[in-house]
Amino acid sequence: MLLRAGFPGRTTRRVVASAPPPSGPPTVHAFSTLASGAASVSADFTGLGHSSGDLLLIARMSANAPTVGNVPPSGGWAEVSNSPQGVGTTDDVGGVALNIFWKISDGTETTVDLGDSGNVTAARAIVIKGNSASPINATAGDTDSSGTTSRTLPGVTTTVADCRILHFAATDRDNTGGSWAGQSNGNLTGTVEAFDSGTATGFGGGLMLWHGVKATAGATGSTSATSNTENTAHVTVAVRP
Repeated sequence: MLLRAGFPGRTTRRVVASAPPPSGPPTVHAFSTLASGAASVSADFTGLGHSSGDLLLIARMSANAPTVGNVPPSGGWAEVSNSPQGVGTTDDVGGVALNIFWKISDGTETTVDLGDSGNVTAARAIVIKGNSASPINATAGDTDSSGTTSRTLPGVTTTVADCRILHFAATDRDNTGGSWAGQSNGNLTGTVEAFDSGTATGFGGGLMLWHGVKATAGATGSTSATSNTENTAHVTVAVRP
C-alpha cells in the first residue's frame, strides 16, 4: 500500500493489489505423444503451451530399470515421493517400473533427456496449470503382479480442497494399444482418461494417466480399474491449487 500527499491536511491512498491465488482445481493442460525406444529417450515439452510457474511432470516407464539413465534428469527435475515403483526382473519379460519427475516451469523447457534404461524406455511430458508454487500435496504408489484383470490404483489423503488427483500407471504389455478401462472412483469428480498407449519395442510396455478432482480435503479412497494380466506399477499424485 502506498500513501501520497494530496490536498493540505489530507492524504490520498492507493492500494496495489497482489496477484490473486489460483481459482479452482489445477488442470491437465497438455501432454506429449508417447516417446519410446531401445536407446536414449526424451520427454518433449515443445509446443505444449507451458508458462513460468506451471507444474511440469514426466512419466517414464522402463523394464524395471528405474535407476538406469538420467534419473532424475538434469535441469532442476526431482522425483515425487513414492516413486519409483517397480516389479519383475530387470530387462526381462514381466519387468516394469514407473518414475514420475516434476519441476516448476521457467517457461523455456523443450526436450528433456531421460537416457537409456536398457531394454525399453517410454515417456510422456505433462503440463499442469493452476497449481501452487509447492504443488505436490500427497503421493502414493504400489505394484500389481497378481495376473488378474481387476486392478486397484492407490488412494491418497489430501490436506486442501480442489486437488487434482493424477493416477499414473505403467504396464509391461508388449502392445502399442491401450491397456486400461473402467477406471472408477466415486470420491472424485470430472474424471477423464488423458492417455493410455504402449510400445512393442523390446519387451514392450505402456503408460496411462487417469485423473479427477477431490473437491474437499480428505481421503480419496482407491480407484478400481481393469487391465490386462501383465505386471503393472502405479503412482498417484495429488496436485494442490
